[in-house]
Amino acid sequence: MRSAMSWKFSWPDRFIQIAWATNFAVYVGVAVLIGGDAINGHQSSGRYFLANHGKLTEVSHGAFLYSEIHTYILWALSILTVTTVVRTWWRYRRRD
Repeated sequence: MRSAMSWKFSWPDRFIQIAWATNFAVYVGVAVLIGGDAINGHQSSGRYFLANHGKLTEVSHGAFLYSEIHTYILWALSILTVTTVVRTWWRYRRRD
């Protein structure tokens, strides 16, 4: 059986993995800078709050919307990235 180190990802798979890693780094950096993320935060009475480990930070509607959309994009890319790994694993598993 081959080791994981001998796997060769296709260039579209590698592109997805690099896009995920870049997006994740940006997501974490922005979440730290603006005070959390919208998924754990909430909105009430026209006010928008991001949450980070229980601490709420009030932000504009635009910042809240950006955080929410960025989170969903990160989740979608995470699923795609896992799919690239599973597909490559399956391809190499069938060869052995």
